[in-house]
Amino acid sequence: MKIGLVSLKQEWLKKKNNQSSCSNLIKKCKSLNIELVIFPEMTLTGFCINEVSIAEFKEKSETIKFFDNLSKLYNVSIVFGISVHSTESKLNNSLFYTNPLSSNFQSYAKVHPFTFSGEKNNYKSGTEIVVLNHNDIKIGASICYDLRFPILFNIMSEYCSGAICIANWPSSRINHWYSLLKSRAIENQFFMIGVNRDGKDGNNIKYEKSSVIFSPSGEILHPIFTYKELDVYEVNFEEVNLIRKKFNTINDNVFKKYINLNKTMSIKIF
Repeated sequence: MKIGLVSLKQEWLKKKNNQSSCSNLIKKCKSLNIELVIFPEMTLTGFCINEVSIAEFKEKSETIKFFDNLSKLYNVSIVFGISVHSTESKLNNSLFYTNPLSSNFQSYAKVHPFTFSGEKNNYKSGTEIVVLNHNDIKIGASICYDLRFPILFNIMSEYCSGAICIANWPSSRINHWYSLLKSRAIENQFFMIGVNRDGKDGNNIKYEKSSVIFSPSGEILHPIFTYKELDVYEVNFEEVNLIRKKFNTINDNVFKKYINLNKTMSIKIF
């Protein structure tokens, strides 16, 4: 399966400019026979947590409509990030998945807002662990800071062959990014797909091209083709079953059995 990771150089709060960049890259995906293309966190704005005006209502979101139209036009599934209204006073930092064969969106709200940056001031925690369904391939959903909390991935690993983490992860902590992605892949014996932005944001925070895929054994995959911010990978999800049959470790994780998902958290499997 061909997957495209886009290390987008997001223009700060300029939705139209970022739409243009995304549109051009998605068009390229069609010519490369890419099945799934993934963009970074808060795709059309950058990680802006204080400007609440960037948030959209899910039912009438121009961003969702934009990506859904492109998905159907170019016959490619798309994962993107967006700020959406959750309650009257709080927002959700969300991941959305669109499929060209369906009008039903799959979505995930970030479970762990980034307290260090003040994200909790305007954003609330999601209440569901989400497993996406991409043409019968199950892939867990996560956003940036979630990556630091392994139990989230431990739980979803029972249901999926990989996990996506879309992010705005700064260059100053880029070693953590690579180390955590690799760790999540090894400990859960699945593919770990990290998609990070590039460039500099409106807070003068620097980012670098660092989107990457780690195999279930912790090996870094290499792109088969690169075009501007787009890196194309060939991923065989059957590898997960082969590794787990040969040397299964995730079944011995007893701690996840003590998590009561009914109290504050549930799991949603599309």
